Amino acid sequence: MALILQKLGKNSKALDAYKQSIRIKPKASTYSNMGLLLSKINLNSQAMESYNKAISMEPHNVAILSNKGLLLTKLGQHNEALIYYNKAIKLNPNFSDAHQGKGNTLSELGKDRDAIESYKKAILLNPNDDKSYNNMSNNLDNIGRYHEAANAMTNAIKINLHMNTYHYNKGLILAKLSRHHEAISEFNISIQLNPSFIDAYNDKGNALYRLGRHQEAIYEYEQALKIDPHNSRIYYNMQNVLNVIQQQRYPRQRHPHY
Repeated sequence: MALILQKLGKNSKALDAYKQSIRIKPKASTYSNMGLLLSKINLNSQAMESYNKAISMEPHNVAILSNKGLLLTKLGQHNEALIYYNKAIKLNPNFSDAHQGKGNTLSELGKDRDAIESYKKAILLNPNDDKSYNNMSNNLDNIGRYHEAANAMTNAIKINLHMNTYHYNKGLILAKLSRHHEAISEFNISIQLNPSFIDAYNDKGNALYRLGRHQEAIYEYEQALKIDPHNSRIYYNMQNVLNVIQQQRYPRQRHPHY
């Protein structure tokens, strides 16, 4: 019942259902699920208590250990999170969620290469793990391995075609490779999937600008400003393009040197 209520977004009622279930028959899985809900609604100290109770009941449950690692990462306690992910992996090296969680934590610590290795293990165990492909792409991007990053993002998109941020992220990588036409195609898909996604309009405008299509770039910036009229970054980018257009229309007169 509690899980159904949680899926329906009735978090308060779900929390009451978990507590009632625990009063009747305490179970590690119930404490763990309640911990996930408490973390979701940012009652983090209570979530930690739930996970600790769950672990005390089932200290070798890799899912619970990983859930605690997830919360510790959320709280910025990255080294502590790695302890729990490593415990889970030691108990079950084939538990893909722990490898993904470890990769996320290593990413937060700026350890891109180590994170990539964790994501590779997660993907090997779960080839349909689009999140690990996406996150690994970000790490590859960070260390300048753009072609590999683009390939990883392509794989994420194959698994989850309708995630607008995946198309956007791939567009950013393609732009770094100066493949601006392809980048624009990805930004277009991102906008189709989420017409309110300002960053996609902005970076589409940037790509059009780099192709010399200045008026089209202005149009994209204007679309972004319709969504967020006070976005200074968009105004700055649009003004730069307007300045270029102005210079092209009225080139400065060069006076001969005598």
